Amino acid sequence: MSDKFASFAALSKKYQYGVGFLIRRENRGKNILIFAPHGGGIERGTSEIVRAIACDDLSYYLFEGCLNTYKENRRLHITSANFDEPKCLSLIKHFDTSLAIHGCRGVEPIIYVGGRDAHMKEKMIVCLFAKGYPVQDGKRKYEGVFPRNICNRTKSGKGVQIELSTAFRKSLFANWKVRSGRENTTKLFKRFVSDVREIIQHEVIPVGVEED
Repeated sequence: MSDKFASFAALSKKYQYGVGFLIRRENRGKNILIFAPHGGGIERGTSEIVRAIACDDLSYYLFEGCLNTYKENRRLHITSANFDEPKCLSLIKHFDTSLAIHGCRGVEPIIYVGGRDAHMKEKMIVCLFAKGYPVQDGKRKYEGVFPRNICNRTKSGKGVQIELSTAFRKSLFANWKVRSGRENTTKLFKRFVSDVREIIQHEVIPVGVEED
């Protein structure tokens, strides 16, 4: 399905904040932003994963579709290279790196990791593979190395994106298709979130960083 809108300006002429979409964000400092540019009903499950990874100590941003059906929400998808929502651009530029959570199609549980932050990308792949996850290098379609990709719009010009297949996201929730069903998460959800946070804490956030 091709994108209906090539920019946020074009999207916002058709859909209103609070009716078609929501934006949630919080800057808690540290040196990484956790975010989902296609949250809510656009790429289902990504908002819940971002909030869980961010927990109460990491910064996050969510652009969420809140229309009635999946088909309607998919119209709010702006590809990562064109995603230019002003609040996101203003926030992400304050961080050394980022972690974008996406959803992709797939009947098999697969995690693709891409982005220009080669160090963090490699650590994600190696560590998740060691913990038994079906992880692959996001080559070609999910490579995520284009400088305009929103995950790379940090002050260092690099970040990481994780693409989670439909099958993998389904395994994280009691009923992934509706927001109320995604409130009930599985043991795999809790393990995955914990493992990603552990990688971030060990590999991204410097030891000895003082709390604000």
